[in-house]
Amino acid sequence: MEADTSLSKTMHYCEKYFLEEVLRQTRGNQSQAARLLGITARSVYNKVKEYHLEPKPEFGRAKHQE
Repeated sequence: MEADTSLSKTMHYCEKYFLEEVLRQTRGNQSQAARLLGITARSVYNKVKEYHLEPKPEFGRAKHQE
């Protein structure tokens, strides 16, 4: 059973990491991320909640340099 637990944890880690990367690429736009991932925007929303991915500065709009 340990292998299943380890595999499950690894899969969750990979999914979370991949979702973070796609959200970074889309600057936090969950609808656009869903299109890139081939899943519904609702699924992205649910995964963001599941993995406690709160909006981060790097997910948001680009900072304006003055």
